[in-house]
Amino acid sequence: EKWKLVPAFLKIKGLVKEHIDSFNYFINVEIKKIVKANEKITSDADPVFY
Repeated sequence: EKWKLVPAFLKIKGLVKEHIDSFNYFINVEIKKIVKANEKITSDADPVFY
């Protein structure tokens, strides 16, 4: 029966491991890409502002 496997699965995988791994990947990799892609910021009001 599949319900007997649930405790073993949770012991190995945990309940939120995939979410934590995804969040860590976003923080460690994706945010760096976002910042690098948007590193130049300009102002229409004051062009010398940076």
